Amino acid sequence: MPFSFYRYALGRVLLSQGRVPEALEQFRLSHELDSAYLHPLLSMARIYIDTGAVKDAENILTKLRHADQGSQHPRTRDIDMLEADIRKFAKNQK
Repeated sequence: MPFSFYRYALGRVLLSQGRVPEALEQFRLSHELDSAYLHPLLSMARIYIDTGAVKDAENILTKLRHADQGSQHPRTRDIDMLEADIRKFAKNQK
């Protein structure tokens, strides 16, 4: 987990600097290092919603739902809220 957290923290720093593609890569690597650590996926989904990449956000949502099922620290409420945000954004795009 420590290396995963460091990648996640680096992603947050990069995101704060507006370096979105690099942040997404760090979040991806973070989750790859520890698939039970859901924060990177939540951050990626939020970026995708904020940038209008609804399909990418939906793909991350699917991964989140799957990862959450086996998690020692489920984030079901956060994932449900994320799903509502995705639906709201998609509805406003029509």
